[in-house]
Order: sequence, then C-alpha cells, then structure tokens
Amino acid sequence: MDILLEVETKSAIKKVKEILISHHYILMGEDWASLRISLNKGYTNKGYAREVFHIHIRKYKDCDELYFRDYLNENLKIAKEYEKLKLDLYEKYRPNRDLYTKGKTDFVVRIVQVAKQKYPNRY
Repeated sequence: MDILLEVETKSAIKKVKEILISHHYILMGEDWASLRISLNKGYTNKGYAREVFHIHIRKYKDCDELYFRDYLNENLKIAKEYEKLKLDLYEKYRPNRDLYTKGKTDFVVRIVQVAKQKYPNRY
C-alpha cells in the first residue's frame, strides 16, 4: 500500500518522520534539498511480509505519485506495462528492494512527466 503525506513545512516533515520511525517504519530515503522522505514497513531480510506499506512524505503540492496514479488509472495499456515490469523485477531481484526500485525508476519518471503535461494544473 502506498500512502502520500503532504506537509507544509520542513519541521513538520521531520516530526512525521520521527513518529513513523518510532512506529517501526524503516527510512528508505531522504532528500532534504527537495523535502522528500520515503519510509516503509513490511520488508524483511527474508523477503516481503504479508502486508507492506510505503509512506512518502512530501512538501505540500509535491505529488508526483498522484500524477502517476491518475495516468495509470486512465491508461490501461500503460498500467499493464507497469504491472509486467513490476512482476519481472520482483522475480529478478526478490528480496532486494533497492534493485527492484531502481528498475522501476525510469518508467515512473517518464510517466510522471507525461502525466504532468496532460494534467498541467491538476494538483
């Protein structure tokens, strides 16, 4: 499950991060220059737990994930391509989360760019 939290200030991002870590979320990445933090729960050294959660903390109005979601929801063919990519990467890199994520990055970035052009003022 992917969850996007948008917050107003850098101090709020720090506070949310601290709260999530205190609830056993694992910090996966943080970029303070762009105020983007990603955490997850449900990954283990032996693979994935039954339930996996990704939380993306972003500055308010930084919502690439919503553009990506909307574009996939409106373009079944592209959504199927993404599904196949994820399944292939899962089989290839299980349980290496970093390589799995890296393998999706170019696809996601490309679709976000297309979506932002298609929906210029959506968010």
